[in-house]
Amino acid sequence: MKYECTDHLGKTFKSIRKMCEYWGISDDKYRNRIKQGYELSDALTNKMRVQDHLGNKFPSISAMCDHWGVNRLIYAKRIERGKTIKEALTMNKAIQDHLGNTFKSANKMCEHWNVYRFTYEYRIKHGKSVEEALTGGIKHKQTAAILYGNK
Repeated sequence: MKYECTDHLGKTFKSIRKMCEYWGISDDKYRNRIKQGYELSDALTNKMRVQDHLGNKFPSISAMCDHWGVNRLIYAKRIERGKTIKEALTMNKAIQDHLGNTFKSANKMCEHWNVYRFTYEYRIKHGKSVEEALTGGIKHKQTAAILYGNK
């Protein structure tokens, strides 16, 4: 789709492609950067700065993801699937363990219970309860920690 566009300096171009050619960047790279939250000037000039949905600026997507506590690869997959920056950064859902403790993510819950996330997911997938998945069927966290070698 061709339409006139204007760069960050006010120069008008007949298309995004022409604007990108002027700035020496591929239009695919430009579009990806805009989709990821780059400001117009940064998307065109190869500067590595990105902005989240609240207007906070970061030197890189990785820094932004670290700030929000989101894995960089998960963020990228969410963006690829058409999620907004806000959705990609804030989709982590709170989760509760069997005792009613609330955690920001399953990773945080597994850290608390000294169990690998993979182990937790495997146990849940194979019909274990949340308690069994977190403790291996052991009722007390301290006992579980001792048995699993995490004192």
